[in-house]
Amino acid sequence: MQHNYYFLKQLSAALAVELEGLLFVSCFSQNKDELLLGFANQERGFYIRALLSSVLCCLSFPNGYNRSRKNSIDLFEAANGLYVQAVRQFENDRSFALYLSKEPKSKTMQEKQEEQDSTIEKTEKIILFKMYGQRGNVVLFEQDEQTQKWVVTEIFKSELEKDWLLDLDQLDKKIVQDATTFEQQGWQKTFPTFDKEIINFLEKTYQKNMQQLSFQEISQQLPLLEKPNYFVYSQNKALYFSLFAPLEKSKKNLSDTLEVSDKLQLSGGSKPPDNYNEKYQYLSDTSKVSDKLSCVLLQTTNPLLALNEFYHTFIHTYYFEEEKKNILKKLETQIKQTANYIWKTEQKLLDFIGSLSFEQIANIIMANLHQIPTQPNYSSSTIELFDFYNNKPLVIKLKENLTPQKLAETYYKKGKNQKKEIDTLEANLLQKQTKLQQVQQHFDNLQRMTDFAALRAYIKTHDLEEKIEEKQALQLFKRFECEGFEILVGKNAANNDLLTQRHTYKEDLWLHARDVTGSHVVVKYQAGKKFPAAVVQRAAELAAYFSKRKHESICPVIYTPKKFVRKPKGAAQGAVKIEREQVLLVKPNL
Repeated sequence: MQHNYYFLKQLSAALAVELEGLLFVSCFSQNKDELLLGFANQERGFYIRALLSSVLCCLSFPNGYNRSRKNSIDLFEAANGLYVQAVRQFENDRSFALYLSKEPKSKTMQEKQEEQDSTIEKTEKIILFKMYGQRGNVVLFEQDEQTQKWVVTEIFKSELEKDWLLDLDQLDKKIVQDATTFEQQGWQKTFPTFDKEIINFLEKTYQKNMQQLSFQEISQQLPLLEKPNYFVYSQNKALYFSLFAPLEKSKKNLSDTLEVSDKLQLSGGSKPPDNYNEKYQYLSDTSKVSDKLSCVLLQTTNPLLALNEFYHTFIHTYYFEEEKKNILKKLETQIKQTANYIWKTEQKLLDFIGSLSFEQIANIIMANLHQIPTQPNYSSSTIELFDFYNNKPLVIKLKENLTPQKLAETYYKKGKNQKKEIDTLEANLLQKQTKLQQVQQHFDNLQRMTDFAALRAYIKTHDLEEKIEEKQALQLFKRFECEGFEILVGKNAANNDLLTQRHTYKEDLWLHARDVTGSHVVVKYQAGKKFPAAVVQRAAELAAYFSKRKHESICPVIYTPKKFVRKPKGAAQGAVKIEREQVLLVKPNL
């Protein structure tokens, strides 16, 4: 209803009182759907915010604005320094215009219609507010010097290309609204400005459908549209702006009504009363919007106040729900991923428990050396030995050119790594189980919240956005920690490129196993701290382990600050060029 013709007719009249005589001083946009226009004289300022998105097409009137230094662009600069001479509502159309001139408006022009017409003749620029819902736009017109016709020179929503063809002369729609026209052409052509809400109101008032209503019955309700009350109310979990009171309204609902009398109008630039801000503040408890069947939030005869209340309540409620939905979705994803990790880790530990360890296999080999041929070339690739741990035969795969003792030694080495892996899995499992409980608790707490301020405070207090974004970034790479320093390890060639090119800064330490393929390893820099030798040693061990040299006893690892690592144009994935590197010999270790 906020862009219905009958409301815009009253709104443009109220804007005329506020704007006529003011200087157009600025117009800028800080996002693709919002435009802010500023007007002022020596005594006061007035601002119009036009939100023209697919979600909401609505005007509001803030007391001021804080312009961002970035991502802000000036628009309609050709109109700067001109005075608002008139605000004109186009007849039977959802648009109105500001007529701008070089001369300030005089009292005689304000009082006399003839001089109003002469003022329009002196107009330099026209700013059109086209309130067509999702096709809403703000358009600047200038007069062509040759044809003297008003043409579009700038539009806010550039994707609405048809707006370049707008013709001011075609916006007024003359409609004959009398009984004869009604009888001959029907109600739709007689009252094309009726929207769904007006139709619904008439049908519920008379308990008839529109085809059954007479011209006299409709005419009786027209005064409600010409001098309406404005209602902002919630009903069935939705927010409404209406010229009519909600039909389902109880005494309990009326107690929540914020009544604003005609005396609170902002005409002539007068300031609102001291208690206005308390009444005007949008709801901090959105349960009033979502839970009650019918709740009037504001009732007033002032279209500016009504539109402000609707705008702020809608934006508050909409963005509250959006932010709550987004944070819950991120937490839910984190819960699923953590639960999946816990399940896989538990399965892996169960596999270890349910099978022989490498150390036990090595013990069985050593206990049965007399049964294993000592020749370097085996006649068979496997051998069956007695498993004294489970009292049953065990088939062991033999390796060519490897003596039984060397084979057992290999299994003992694997056993040490296996034990480390089990310890790591158990530690990670405990950490993830604790994390899952914490995230689940956050999810439950946020799901119950109905207050925007409380939601923002909770997210900030618990650093949820930062942790979730950080978590999503860290999931791209293997992550380790040593003495408080974070170590990231690439997973494959493409992932190495992502780590080195997108998630590493020039002061970070970069490492890689020398002369072999392997993971890129990065130690994240901490301001004011040097990389401790133990941290560099640990990162080098990881670089050696996640490379082709992982099974060697000693591996050379190169390291250098990231600023000396670059990727040549056309190089293969993971390939980089390194300068000023140093070499460290380490034993591969996870």
